[in-house]
Formats: sequence, C-alpha cells, structure tokens
Amino acid sequence: MKAVLLAAGLGTRLRPITLTTPKCLIPFEGIPLLEIWLRQLESAGIEEALINLHHLPDQVQQFVDQRKGIIEIHTAYEPNLLGSLGSLLYNSKFYQNEDSIFVGYADNLVSAVQGKLMTDHSGHEFPVTMAVFETSQPEQCGIVEIDERNVVRGFVEKPEKPTINLANAGLYVIDTSILTEFETSGEELLDIGFDLLPKLINQMVAIKYDGYIQDVGNLERYKGAQEYFRERHDEFF
Repeated sequence: MKAVLLAAGLGTRLRPITLTTPKCLIPFEGIPLLEIWLRQLESAGIEEALINLHHLPDQVQQFVDQRKGIIEIHTAYEPNLLGSLGSLLYNSKFYQNEDSIFVGYADNLVSAVQGKLMTDHSGHEFPVTMAVFETSQPEQCGIVEIDERNVVRGFVEKPEKPTINLANAGLYVIDTSILTEFETSGEELLDIGFDLLPKLINQMVAIKYDGYIQDVGNLERYKGAQEYFRERHDEFF
C-alpha cells in the first residue's frame, strides 16, 4: 500500500515559527514532524509515499533529498493550494495501480496507528476506514456518528452545536475506486471533510483510536504536544 501525506498547509496560527519553517518540519526533541511520520509509515510496511508541498517547499524538498530511509518519497508542488481532497485527485497517477491508499495529515502528531488502520481496513468490505477519537472540542472537529458495527451513519465537519464528541482523526485508508469515480476538473479547491466524507455515509467504518493525536495548529497545542512527546517518546516509534 502507498501513502499520501498532506503537508502543504501555511501554518498561519503557528507564526512566527512557520514564517521560516514549514509546519510539517517543526521539531519534537530535534526530530522534524515529517520524520516521525515517515518512520511510522516504514514500521507499518509502507514502501512509497507522496508528500504535497506549497509553503516553503524548498525546505521540505531538501529534507526529503537528504533523508536516508527505507521508504521511497515523491513530492508534488502545488502553486495554488488544492485542498486535501483536491491534492488526492490531482495526484491520481501516484496510486493508479493501487487498490487502496493510506492518507494522513502530516501536521498532526499521532502515536503509531497506521499499521492497525491498514489491517482493520482489510477486515471489512467498505471502501473507507477512518480513525476516530473522543474530543473535548467537538465544534472544532469533524464529528462522526457510528452504529454498533462501527459503520458511519452521520458526519458533520465542525458543527456549530455538536451533540456527540467522536471526532475524525484525519487518518484514513481509502479505496482508490472512490477517488477515481469523483467528478472534478482536477484543479478545484476540495476538502476531504467537506466534499468527500459526507457523500460516503453508510460506506465507511470508523475505528476508535485510543492513542495520542494532536493537531499542532497553534502555539499552545504545539507546546503541549512537545511536552507529551518528550515524556512518552516510545509511543511514537
């Protein structure tokens, strides 16, 4: 299975750090966030990954060029941001011979779960498996409603008045047939949470994820994630 890491974001809420460092390269105990992701993918058996680029792309490309590891890395520069789903559709040639792909947001710090998600996806007939977790801030997340079989029966991206707290973790295994059937010009700004997942109600399985996940989207969250990584380093590798 191949992987797509979404890493093109501007990281505006992490300024001034992201004025000079792309969000996917912010360090945790001296280890760039993207390096943590790549080590986890290698441990999960992923042999090939694509990373989309936009903000400070030369730094990310230099990191990729200098990295020594097992996984083969491709990059795709976006002069204009395409959104998470737009990036997947635009880079369809990367996964054209794959039955399914792993997709993750490389600006999240997560403990290793990729291998489990891939295994869980192979155990059912639905085209999408997504990781979910319980959140204390449901209004800031994609909120997932599931039945007794973990099939997704409802999904709302950042609801104004959430009634449940089971949130999308931004980790997916997606059958590529779903993506090739999506009608688009290939240059639209499209988002997985707003434009894809709501169309797949009753066609997804949500696996509750008890590990650590944190969107390091602002300075406070980044500081908290650094402290967690420092104290529980072994959870990530």
